[in-house]
Amino acid sequence: MAAHIENMSDRNVVYDKIRAFKQSEEERLVKICLMHIVQNDAPFINLVIDSCNAKRACAFSEACVELKPYIEEVGITDTEDIGLIHMKYLFKLVIINGFLEDGVDYILYDEDIDIAKSFLSLLEFLHARRSHGTAIEKIMKEASGKLNVIAALTQHLFSQLIPGKQCIIDDTEKQLPGNSNVEISVGNTSIGSFSTWHGKADILVNNMVAVTVFEENKNNNFRNFSHNMVSKNISNDADIRSPDTTTSEPSTKKRKVTSSDNSEVLLEMGGGNGNVLTDLRTLDQLVSETVTNAFTQVNMDDGLTGLFIPTIGCTAEHASVFLYDPVNDILLQSGELLQLWHVTPSETLISVFSTVVLWLFLNFETFGVEDLHDKVKLDKSRFHEYMKNKLRFYKEIQIGMPSNNLISSKPVGTLTQDLKMYCKLRKPNE
Repeated sequence: MAAHIENMSDRNVVYDKIRAFKQSEEERLVKICLMHIVQNDAPFINLVIDSCNAKRACAFSEACVELKPYIEEVGITDTEDIGLIHMKYLFKLVIINGFLEDGVDYILYDEDIDIAKSFLSLLEFLHARRSHGTAIEKIMKEASGKLNVIAALTQHLFSQLIPGKQCIIDDTEKQLPGNSNVEISVGNTSIGSFSTWHGKADILVNNMVAVTVFEENKNNNFRNFSHNMVSKNISNDADIRSPDTTTSEPSTKKRKVTSSDNSEVLLEMGGGNGNVLTDLRTLDQLVSETVTNAFTQVNMDDGLTGLFIPTIGCTAEHASVFLYDPVNDILLQSGELLQLWHVTPSETLISVFSTVVLWLFLNFETFGVEDLHDKVKLDKSRFHEYMKNKLRFYKEIQIGMPSNNLISSKPVGTLTQDLKMYCKLRKPNE
């Protein structure tokens, strides 16, 4: 009885906090971004694997994956053979449309506590977005390097967008810079086994979403951002501009969606030229990690069966989302990079649109659509077909299975027990 009262009390706290965001600036921003997702073309690429080295059980960083859409120059060819799916179909539109119509009231009327907690995480983050952005920039300017990016984005972005704020950082990173009200756990983020692709995620969000951080190219460093003192007179979010406002960013595509109050949200999505996230070696690593982590999560929780399991590749400035459904063998990649920052002459702020997209994928258990292949025709990745009998190794892996530096102790070229299963003794002709 006491536990029930305590749970009801916690539930009431969540809904009281949600209620405080009725008709707020944060509610308005979320509506604009969700409207863009519903009304505009934000495609994911349906990837098909021509060949890969998954049978060799190598590290993610050594993975080699030949994908149908890509050629050596990182371009796309044979476009009529490439499947694209709009981002909106990846999510439960009944929730998105409910919020678009009724805002915070939809959450209050629906009374689904998981939805409420997820929305509360987003609304609270947007409310404190300037302070989180300042904290990230401070950590990154203290010293350059991957570790600072990991610490900053874990403490002030990824952990803030999920209920419970649970994130684990790879235990090889002993000294974490930064300061936050979020306690970041350090632990074993190993994914895979000695019989599969394997490696360590830099960050595990909610113990499910793998995040790998890459350093920007030298000519595209975070510390090159122009950042002046935050203007005291900005009443709207920096992503909100009147129709006659223009910004020159030749390396990005700027998409605009008009809201009911005749303002516009500038949606920055990177073209990707010269970005490490568009490099083919990076793509190989992220695809192998996405496939392996997806199998891992479904193996550990069959309640995730039929869902796309996200893996995120990011730098200090951009993010790319990969999705894999290991049961139905469907692999997707975001068609464009998400820009994490919105830069103006007066300030640098975390992008609202990118935040909302990442939030949806980080909370995929709540917002993700199950068995999408039943509703939309999608090509299989052919990973199952390629792996054949060795697919069983992927159906056994769990988080933290490998140890040390993930170097296989199997002698190369010996007749291991695994190999014997596929061998047939040859006899002289009689």
